[in-house]
Amino acid sequence: MMTMASVLVAVVVGSLVGVALGVLAWRSAAAGSLLDPLYDLLQVLPIFSYLLPILVFFGFGPLSGLVATVIFAMPPMARTTTLALRTLPRSIFELATMVGCSRRQSLWLVLLPASRDTLLVGLNQVVNLSFAVAVFAAIIGAGGLGTDLFAALKSLKLGPALEAGIAITLLAIALDRTFRALASKRSVHAQPGSSGGLTGHVHAFAAAALVALGLVTAITHSGLSAFPTSWTLSTGSFWNELVASINAAAGQAIASLRNALIIGVLRPVKDTLLATPWLVTVGICGVTGMLLGGLRLAATVVAMLLAVVITGYWDAAMTSLYLVLLGVVIACLIGFPLGMAGALYRPVADVNDVLVDTIQTLPPFVYLVPVIMVLGIGDVPALAAIAIYSVAPAIKFTQAGLLQVKRSVLEAAAMSGCTRLQALRLVQLPIARPYLLLGLNQTVIMAFGMLVITALVGTRGLEANTLKALGKVDTGEGLVAGLCLVAVTAVCDRLLKACTRRAMVLRDASHA
Repeated sequence: MMTMASVLVAVVVGSLVGVALGVLAWRSAAAGSLLDPLYDLLQVLPIFSYLLPILVFFGFGPLSGLVATVIFAMPPMARTTTLALRTLPRSIFELATMVGCSRRQSLWLVLLPASRDTLLVGLNQVVNLSFAVAVFAAIIGAGGLGTDLFAALKSLKLGPALEAGIAITLLAIALDRTFRALASKRSVHAQPGSSGGLTGHVHAFAAAALVALGLVTAITHSGLSAFPTSWTLSTGSFWNELVASINAAAGQAIASLRNALIIGVLRPVKDTLLATPWLVTVGICGVTGMLLGGLRLAATVVAMLLAVVITGYWDAAMTSLYLVLLGVVIACLIGFPLGMAGALYRPVADVNDVLVDTIQTLPPFVYLVPVIMVLGIGDVPALAAIAIYSVAPAIKFTQAGLLQVKRSVLEAAAMSGCTRLQALRLVQLPIARPYLLLGLNQTVIMAFGMLVITALVGTRGLEANTLKALGKVDTGEGLVAGLCLVAVTAVCDRLLKACTRRAMVLRDASHA
C-alpha cells in the first residue's frame, strides 16, 4: 500500500503536468522546440542520476521518491498530449467554434475528450514508468515493495525478491486497468423512463455496500482490520527450491554456457571496443553521420563523443556500449523472426501481442530477479535481462510494419508467382524497412534503459559509476557519468533516426 500510495500520487501529478506541458507545446512551437530536448534528456538520463540531486535538495524520504517518479514518468504523457492534439481532424476544431466554445472550453470540453484514446497510451506509460521508478525510489527512503526487493537481493534471498517483483507487477497491471477503465468510461444519456443508466447505478450501489460492509467488519472485528499474518502464504521457499532443482539438474550445462558466452562472445567484443583507439571510433561515427545526415549530424555526433572522451569516461562508455550492442543483437535475432511469423500467421500474432503487453507491463527491475536466480551476477545475467526487456519493440514494429503493406500489393506479388515467403522477403520487408529501423531504434533505447538497472548485478560501465556516486552522495560525479551515458545513447539514437529517414526517402523514390 505504501508503493500504491506513492504511485497513485505520482500518476495523478505526472498526468496533469504532462497534459499541461503537452498543451503548451501544441500551442507554442517555440515552447515545443525547447521541451523536446528536455524530454529526451529526462527519458535517457539514468535513474540513479535523478536520485542524486533530488536527494540533496529534498532529503531522504518519500517526497524525494515522489519527485523522482514524477520527473521520470511525465514526458510520455506530455509527448502523447501534443501528438494527440496535432493529429485531431480539423472538423473537431470547427465544431468547437460553431457551438460557441471559448479557447479554454474548446480545449477541456472538446479537444482533450476527443483525444481520449491517444491520451490513454500516455497514461499507460505513466503508470508503468511510475512503478519502475518507485522501486528505485526505495533507495532514498520512499519505502514500499522496493525496500523489500532491495533487501532480498542484497541478502541473495531470491525467492522473496521474486515475490516482491510479482507483487509490483500485479499492482502495475491492476492500476493500469483501473485508470484505463476510468478514462474510457462514456457518459450514458438515457431517455426518461428507460433503464439505460440502471446498470451503472446498481454497480455503484453494490460497490458502496461492499465498502461499507468492509468498514463495519473492520470496526466490529479488530483482528480483521489488518489481514491476519497467519493467513498469508509465502512462495519464497518454492522459488528457492525451484532454483536449487534447476541448478542441480542443469547447473553444469548453465555454467558451460555461461563460460562459453564469456570466452567466445562477451570478452572478445569488449576487448575489441576497448582496444580500438578513441580517434578511430569517433571518426567512424562522424563519417557515418556525414553520410546519413550531413555536416550538422556529423558535428553533433563528434561533439557528444568528444565530451565523453574529455570527461575521462571513455573506457566505461565502451564497457556499457558492448553490453547494449550484444543485447540488441540478441533481441533482434529473437524479435524480428517472431514479428515476421506474426505477419504470416494470425495465431502467432495473437501470441506476440500477449508477449509484448506482458514485457511492457512488467517493471524493468523485475527482469533481474529470474536471471540472477539462474545465471548469478555479472555481465551474463545483465546481457540476458537487456535482451529480454528490449525484445518487445523488435517484435511489435516488425509485425506492424509488415501488416501495414497494402493487400493490393500482396495480391500483385501473388499474381507474379511469388510464394508467401518470397512475398515476405521481396515485397513486404523492403516496403516495411522504415518500420524495421524504427523498431531497431526503440530496441536500442530500451536496451540503454535496462542497462542502467543492470548496475545492481555487477556491471562496470557508466551505469556502475552513477550507482557508486549515489552511494557516496557525490552529485557531480553521478551527473557527469549519467550525462556521458546520455551522450552515447543520443549518438546511437541520432544515427538510427537518420538511417530511418534515409530509408523512407529511398522508399518514396522507388514508389515514384
